[in-house]
Amino acid sequence: MRKASYLVALFLLPLWQPAWSATIEGVAFAESRRVDGAKLVLVGTGLQRYMGIYKVCVAGLYLPEGTQPAAVLDDVPKRLDIQYFHRIRAAQFAELTSKGVRENTTAAEYARIKARLDRFAAAYENVNPGDRYTLTYRPGKGVTLALNGVDKITVEGADFAAALYSVWLGKHPVTQGLKAGLLGGKR
Repeated sequence: MRKASYLVALFLLPLWQPAWSATIEGVAFAESRRVDGAKLVLVGTGLQRYMGIYKVCVAGLYLPEGTQPAAVLDDVPKRLDIQYFHRIRAAQFAELTSKGVRENTTAAEYARIKARLDRFAAAYENVNPGDRYTLTYRPGKGVTLALNGVDKITVEGADFAAALYSVWLGKHPVTQGLKAGLLGGKR
């Protein structure tokens, strides 16, 4: 009987797959996440490269079911998971985030959120290969930055959330390829 059970398990094992909806560069992203009771579904994943050569990170974007990707910067719940392949210093995150927000906002918008952006950037920590930052926006509450599942800071404001997420999803994203993948396009 033991041998028969073993053979059945061996036969069925290739048919079993965990509930992942996407794997990119060996990194798996769950098909959905829960945020304050709302189900967010994986819209897309993408790979960010530096100078078109070096793999920096992979990311997955989650939005409420039925939300069009074009509404990603609207006042809707969202989650962005970013997993890194290299060590990156906190100061680099702060600098690149500030630069990305400046490139995607007007001078007046940037001035309005600057103090909140500085507070947010101060919460960054160094990351090592395999670490994952998560940015989760909850309307009426703000954007929460978490590192490997541990919340670091929450910063209020739909305007702040739109500016922050524009770093990856705005008119001038970190890379067009990453943005296209996150919005469900070609990866």
